[in-house]
Amino acid sequence: MTKFCEVNYSSSKNDLATVFIERMLNNAFYQGTICTVMPQNWLFLSTYKSLRINILNNQSINFIIWLGEKSFSTPLGVSPILISINKIKNKESRDFFQIDSSSNPTINELKTKIKNGELTIVNQKTQLNNPDSRIVN
Repeated sequence: MTKFCEVNYSSSKNDLATVFIERMLNNAFYQGTICTVMPQNWLFLSTYKSLRINILNNQSINFIIWLGEKSFSTPLGVSPILISINKIKNKESRDFFQIDSSSNPTINELKTKIKNGELTIVNQKTQLNNPDSRIVN
């Protein structure tokens, strides 16, 4: 499995969950949309810089919802995100929205925040200006 990921998914090979997002994007039809819940670490770790640059330049993020460690009844040990990406070239003016619900202590509060929470609008291209092209909230 390790060798397969190194050969086929060099931008995301360090974590199987991150390999899945690269694989989903590779398998999606042009203008198709992928949506997944996954750990947020690839948004900022330097190991995934090339994956982020590829997504920021060649795809269109629809939204990121920062779920937080207490987003599931079973502890995960990570802070997951819900992310949606279109397989369509990003335009300079492309914005996406974020909801940061990571500080909600209960699942019911998380649901309320996602339904009624404040949206933050982020320009996708400006994320390339962050150190290592980190995608931040």
